Amino acid sequence: MFAYFGLVQYLDYSAKYSFIMKTFTHALPILMRTMVGIIPFFIAVVLLSICLFSASARFQSATYAAMNLYSMIQGDELQDVFRDLTSIQMLTGLIFLYTWVFFGMTVITNTFIAIVEQGFLKTKKMSRFAWLKTQQQDEGNQEEQDATKEEINVGDDASVKSQSMRGVSMSFDKQSLQSNQQRLSQQMKQNRSIKALQQMISLDSKLWQKRQSKIIEKRKSIMLNANLTNRDSSSLAVKQMADQSRKLFTTPEVPIVKSSPKTIDPKREQVLKHCRELMETVQAMNGQWERLVQEEAKVRDQDLLVRIENEKIDLADTVEWVLEQVKGIISTIDK
Repeated sequence: MFAYFGLVQYLDYSAKYSFIMKTFTHALPILMRTMVGIIPFFIAVVLLSICLFSASARFQSATYAAMNLYSMIQGDELQDVFRDLTSIQMLTGLIFLYTWVFFGMTVITNTFIAIVEQGFLKTKKMSRFAWLKTQQQDEGNQEEQDATKEEINVGDDASVKSQSMRGVSMSFDKQSLQSNQQRLSQQMKQNRSIKALQQMISLDSKLWQKRQSKIIEKRKSIMLNANLTNRDSSSLAVKQMADQSRKLFTTPEVPIVKSSPKTIDPKREQVLKHCRELMETVQAMNGQWERLVQEEAKVRDQDLLVRIENEKIDLADTVEWVLEQVKGIISTIDK
């Protein structure tokens, strides 16, 4: 038996047929530690079954009880044991059987299956990189052979090495020059983006401050003249406000100002991208402003006009806060 068992070690030379022994080697230590924790509990269940069902032939001794309990968690002889125990003690037998079968199958058996599976996966993962280890060994042997050849032919290859080193240095200089040019162009683009964002922020902040102040004045005038004017006068005032809001909505184009290059920061592009997203949010809020202006031109009720003006003030406050955030970020990366 041991001679045939020793034949298994020759399978280690093949990665396709050595999974069983390698899995067993990795899983055995964990299995032993798990069994140390389960054996006391199993002995306690064996003694309990002998005490409760000693009248049954299946639980007259510890050996028979242990074998029957192990067979039960493997799914064997469940019907026979069920009939035997329920004929002795109906309620106690049912509680004992259901508890032991549930605990044994769901906890003990699955625990051992998971441990063996972990060992198999570990073996499979290690076998994936076996080719890499072999390749590294072959490369190491090849490097040693090349080193010995170079030591023999040092005198003959001195001139060839000097020329090759010159060619490598020249190619390295060209690559470094190209990389420096790319960095400089990227840096100049970032600086132009920063200046453009700063000018856009200043113009948008001034525009929204004007809008907010005029909205407050218009709301006060609407509240004061609500009880004095009729529907025609209120509709005329609403049309005038809509015309003024459309005039305020037009924003001038922002010129792009060139700036001198500064120190290169690899995170500046991400920060600029975030700033552009915030400015897109401001443009979306401009669309909300236009929608409120259109609604304001159609409404004649004073309460609805006041509500629309309040929404416009909240929108202006939000845009001002977003512009302050972008301004702070730009000032931080521009230092």
